[in-house]
Amino acid sequence: MYKPTKKEWAWATYDFGNSAYALIVMTIFFPLFFAEYVAPSGLTTLLWGVATALSLLIAGLISPFLGAFTDREAKRKSYFVLFSVIAIVGTMVLPFTAVVPWALGLVVFVVVNASFGLSLSLYDSFIAVVPKNRDVSTTLSGIGWAVGYLGGPLCLLLAFLVLGQRLPVSLAEYRTLFLVTGIFFFLCSIWPFMSLPRDTETPRITAGLGAFRTVWRTLRLWHTMRHIFLFLLAMYFLMDGLTTMVYFVALFAKEVLGFNTGQIVLLLLLVQGIGILATAIISWIAERVGEIRVLIACSGLWIVISILIYLSRSYESFVIIAALTGLVIGSTPAIARGFLGKSIPEERRAELFGFNTFAGRIATLLGPLIYSIASVFWGMRTAIFTVLPFFIVGGIILLYLKVNLKKWQHA
Repeated sequence: MYKPTKKEWAWATYDFGNSAYALIVMTIFFPLFFAEYVAPSGLTTLLWGVATALSLLIAGLISPFLGAFTDREAKRKSYFVLFSVIAIVGTMVLPFTAVVPWALGLVVFVVVNASFGLSLSLYDSFIAVVPKNRDVSTTLSGIGWAVGYLGGPLCLLLAFLVLGQRLPVSLAEYRTLFLVTGIFFFLCSIWPFMSLPRDTETPRITAGLGAFRTVWRTLRLWHTMRHIFLFLLAMYFLMDGLTTMVYFVALFAKEVLGFNTGQIVLLLLLVQGIGILATAIISWIAERVGEIRVLIACSGLWIVISILIYLSRSYESFVIIAALTGLVIGSTPAIARGFLGKSIPEERRAELFGFNTFAGRIATLLGPLIYSIASVFWGMRTAIFTVLPFFIVGGIILLYLKVNLKKWQHA
């Protein structure tokens, strides 16, 4: 039976810490905080879509060059720590966006969220070198994601206790919540900061110029790694739909279905709770039956979930949706991360994981923008149909990849 090493556990601990940001900042409380304290009345959904899209665009554009740069400069760890610290400090600064002009508040969130995305891109790239055996990359990726689903709820529980066993309802309580989140994120990052492979020295200017040449070469020679690029294209669509769901589910539940904050938190904790076991088990299964095959099944379930969200009218129906979402919300990106970890050449791991972030961030800027614009004209419920094409097209590309994968890998 597979048992992670100490270094592998150290790597996974960052998933444990960053999930506090993913759950509390991205998914639940900052969207609600943004609606109440930052965005002008009537523009919440549109501006939230713009803010998330901008942060994803910035992270997506920078990631391939940052990945190639750190591959050549061999300073992946330094930049991983840098962007992590910006995201951690930024988490504690976010509540102060309530006391500045809304445009400045939007910029602050964009910087923080983009830094978080860049830190994840570099963190993910370590999965190509941390495992002793690359054949277990998908299983380890699933373990990291599953451990992460423990971290977010634990941080929320700590904040709940600090706030006197209540959820935040005032500006001061939101400040406390984000402070606790930032501290939790930082403490859980210390072990990976200390344990992940160290940097080596390479001339900075040479590395910088080489990064641009490397990215251009990769784009020109895409056909030599066509299975990787086609896989990234499929994830472009799947992650666009998934990310749109994550960023807008709290607003949808509040504004369309009228759920209160407590109900929304319980639903998302259900997602996380199911995700703990589901992500680890499904990733383990994918390692044995094939990652592409399992991702095709995930895309089909996402289609079902999207339709059920449109049809939902009660809290009970959303409980079913939350349970189904828990099966795939972690499994989808975890399996993708593991597949890349075992598929890409070791010397180009950060560069190609940068392209993975490019696929996951550039692509995902479309989903939030399209959804927010559609919601202005047709309402948030009808706008749910805008995510369906992303899951359908992603699934079709994966089917095509499955048919041709062996041929391309041995070409």
